[in-house]
Amino acid sequence: MTAPIETEDTPLTLLTPDFKCSGVKRMQRSLDYAQHPRKYLENVLGAETFTDREHLFCLPEVGKPDVEMDVYGAGGHMKKFQGHVAEKVLGKKHGLFFGTGVAAQLSALKEHCTGKGNNLAAWHHLSHLEGHEESAFDTLWGLRRTLIGEPTKVPTVADIETLTTLPEAERPAVILLEVPNRELACRTFLFEDLVHISKLCRAAGVALHLDGARLWEIEPYYQEQSGKSIKDITALFDSVYVSLYKGLGGHAGAILASDNESFMAATKTWRRRAGVNPITSYQETIDCERGFNENIGTFAQKYAKLKSVAAAITQATSPFHAPDGSRFIVFEPSIPTCSQTVIRFHGATSQQLKDAVALVEKQHRIRIAARFAPWTESVEEKKQAIVARTKRQEEVDAGRTPVEPEDTREHYFEMHVTREQLKVEDGLYVKAYVAFCEAVMESIASEGKVSQTKA
Repeated sequence: MTAPIETEDTPLTLLTPDFKCSGVKRMQRSLDYAQHPRKYLENVLGAETFTDREHLFCLPEVGKPDVEMDVYGAGGHMKKFQGHVAEKVLGKKHGLFFGTGVAAQLSALKEHCTGKGNNLAAWHHLSHLEGHEESAFDTLWGLRRTLIGEPTKVPTVADIETLTTLPEAERPAVILLEVPNRELACRTFLFEDLVHISKLCRAAGVALHLDGARLWEIEPYYQEQSGKSIKDITALFDSVYVSLYKGLGGHAGAILASDNESFMAATKTWRRRAGVNPITSYQETIDCERGFNENIGTFAQKYAKLKSVAAAITQATSPFHAPDGSRFIVFEPSIPTCSQTVIRFHGATSQQLKDAVALVEKQHRIRIAARFAPWTESVEEKKQAIVARTKRQEEVDAGRTPVEPEDTREHYFEMHVTREQLKVEDGLYVKAYVAFCEAVMESIASEGKVSQTKA
């Protein structure tokens, strides 16, 4: 094993910072921000960074109350925040806060379908609506769906053209595209293809909706590849959903945005019908504003960091191979598209991976992973794994021991780079993952010796 890495008593975590973060700490963080937004941000970001990014922030005006409770979504503070995200960042005229992204997207799809008198929508095989929402689109919202393209690939222009050139009575009312596609390891579309797809949809009278759950994360990729910003992307879509808690780190919440005022008024009604418009949402709004202000303007750095870390880990772990000769660690894709990516582990059981993580944490005081999921190329098995992953987490949250799936020797882990992890040197990632590989290889070798002895 490599020499122990000296850190503080508390393990250095390479995971998202809110992983197992106590509720009290999160509430205190929200309170600190709500009481003194500018002071909080100056302390967290530093005075120089605060000044550099202040033009991006959504902050109460000097001399105005810092926190105003909304009543059923109505209030000056709520209006300012959702308008800031919609207009200043997404380039849309109207924005609406939702407590959940599920409700935001389904409200948008429902209204697109209602407006066209056609309840058929289209999305990819591995869309969030397909694997994470218990068929809510059908059982609660009365929508039908058709699936786009090949299950394990990002949809192509030809796939969209196939739908938009169907007879009008057979076309979907709306097409949902996820940019990037999480379940495909954050792979995404070429910007030129998005332009072509947008033109096809508009010519055919089909609405185009953007699932932008990780839109913040993917913008640097489009800037690097095509010189395009978030506004350039969102201009191609009729409606846009963005998450306020994933890359931005807010408690919970989403923004739905569009230029169409009547469409947005109708989605507000669907929000009410769905029961996701509580008496007040100011607690969530305040923390989402905090997360927005802390993280906006950081994603190019995070993207560069993950590419650097992935390249360093790939090179350092190249000597480690599974029993069949394949590489033990592989990044999917080999060069990440954003600040989130997938690492595949070949040749070890989940228990061997967990034991190695525990050993690295014990000996080196670095936590490199939370949980591993089975890897499969089959779309049906992927869907089953998504559902099983959600149910296992529900069991854990309820304090019960989850039923683990039959173990395999193909697993993956989603790696993120957050604002806090920008401070972690690449060398610490490398040392931790090399130590992890050594521990797994030792376990595999011991397993082989036991098998030979039994034989």
